[in-house]
Amino acid sequence: MSRTPRSSVVVPLVALLGAVAVLAPIAMSRPSPAGAAQRTSGIPAPLLWSRPFADPTVVESRVGYVGAATAPNLNVGRAQADAGPWNVIATPALTRRPGWATSAELWAPDIQRAPGGWLMYFAAPIAGADENSRCIGVAHSKKAFGPFTPIGNAPLVCPVVPGVPRAGDTPPTKVLGQRSQTRGVIDPSSFIGNQGQRFLVYRTQGQPSSIRLVKLSERGRRIQAGQVSMLLTSNPGIEE
Repeated sequence: MSRTPRSSVVVPLVALLGAVAVLAPIAMSRPSPAGAAQRTSGIPAPLLWSRPFADPTVVESRVGYVGAATAPNLNVGRAQADAGPWNVIATPALTRRPGWATSAELWAPDIQRAPGGWLMYFAAPIAGADENSRCIGVAHSKKAFGPFTPIGNAPLVCPVVPGVPRAGDTPPTKVLGQRSQTRGVIDPSSFIGNQGQRFLVYRTQGQPSSIRLVKLSERGRRIQAGQVSMLLTSNPGIEE
């Protein structure tokens, strides 16, 4: 039985692979409009990239959308539509640094409508806490975009201050080998429950960390009298 010589198979195969190698870059460099749309669909463009706007919160008000973000005394941005364009207001969100805070480096604000206007919850450094640890404060404004004025002379939630608030459980006494009382709380988020009660959710710093909840007063400016913080979930590492 005769067999086809190996060379007669290899030559056409090499020629075919060569043609594919030449045509493939051309096809990739000149995609059809439909192909281009398919590659980029589902990838949202950034809404604000002209300046830092970390840890944002966004609410809808009568004058459009308002956002706030981590910054010295907090940044505020405004837009007529949720998709923008967004413009960051030149002046800080807070009229001044909270009296109990050791610096104006405030983190992760949360804006909520409340009786008498709007509230902004935030995390600020405090004396007696570990480096980068913070406690949660609250500020008030007649308008969603501010300016907001800090309320009170003490933080709203703060492990550094005994009993602010008391815990309904027994938190760990040490976090990464340090006393848990010197670790802070950050990422405040307020909401209204099904029965109209206002709550605040926040995260404890360090490892282990936890997500906790405490009931606020009707106006949202203080912890409801007699209330304790409740553990929602915990993690040996960092809980988000």
